[in-house]
Amino acid sequence: MEGNGQFGYRLLWAVDVEKYSRRDARAQLLAQTELNGVLTDAAAAAGLDRGDWKTESRGDGELAVLPPHVDVAHAVGAFTRQMEVALADLNDGRPVLERLRLRLAMHYGTLTPGPFGYAGQAPIVTSRLLDGRPLRQRLAQDPDQDLALAVSASLYNDVIMGGFCPLDPACFTSFRIAAKGTIYQGYLYQAAERAQAESTPARDERPVGMARDTPRDEIADVSDAEDQGAVVLFLNRAAR
Repeated sequence: MEGNGQFGYRLLWAVDVEKYSRRDARAQLLAQTELNGVLTDAAAAAGLDRGDWKTESRGDGELAVLPPHVDVAHAVGAFTRQMEVALADLNDGRPVLERLRLRLAMHYGTLTPGPFGYAGQAPIVTSRLLDGRPLRQRLAQDPDQDLALAVSASLYNDVIMGGFCPLDPACFTSFRIAAKGTIYQGYLYQAAERAQAESTPARDERPVGMARDTPRDEIADVSDAEDQGAVVLFLNRAAR
């Protein structure tokens, strides 16, 4: 796909640092250095070669386009798990305000390289999920969590819901965000042990015939997205 101007399908993910702009220059440099180390360690532990990624630096994070031969299901599951491990190791014993906390968004879709970066819907979808209120609120509402992950609806339906990925579909909750006149649907991830700890027993109210591992959605709020000026409908677990 590189250089021929044609669209192709790729796995993308984008990551950024929580509250990066509130740090002074020295703290920003430290956050960048630590983020680079976490990404490198997680990629290596997941069996991925970060040198093969095409990346766009964003100061407080990066957009990564993985090569066409990557095993999408393995990459999504293994990289997520290894990011959690790498962050846990880095932040062990640190006060909350000194921890590196990250938002991570993933999508599988079409794009093509251009003179100023990648063009196509895939980078746009990934960026909208990353910048949306649901990921921001996930970290804000859970100070013990250092990684908040959202995946696109197509990635969830084609890879995670199909059982090809080690991440449990039941650990995802759907949400929708509206940005610049377009609705984007995504799925917010929460590790099974954390979801179990936060949940309370509740009667299953899914419609008859709906699989029990189908995420339960409820409209929780309608408000403006932080720093985006977009209306957001975000959907959280009913048990909260």
